[in-house]
Amino acid sequence: MIDFEDAYQIANTYITNLGNSCALPLEITEIITEDFGWIFIYNSSIYVKSGNFRDKLLGNSPFLVEKKTGEVVLCGTHQSVESFITNYKS
Repeated sequence: MIDFEDAYQIANTYITNLGNSCALPLEITEIITEDFGWIFIYNSSIYVKSGNFRDKLLGNSPFLVEKKTGEVVLCGTHQSVESFITNYKS
């Protein structure tokens, strides 16, 4: 079982590696806490600073860091985060 600090570190490592693979710095913009873990939403650092829509990422999938295992699970872009939460709980 991991705590929030561990999950945040896992999430930061994940988006740093993802950003490095496409030469684009990324930042966590929102965190949703659930009983089974934390869902992290991210965007480009450029968009976070500028707020300009043209700097916003498209197709970036929020991801879950599971509380039980610390595993990263992609939420996908084919459904809303709310739908992912509902489906994950069932």
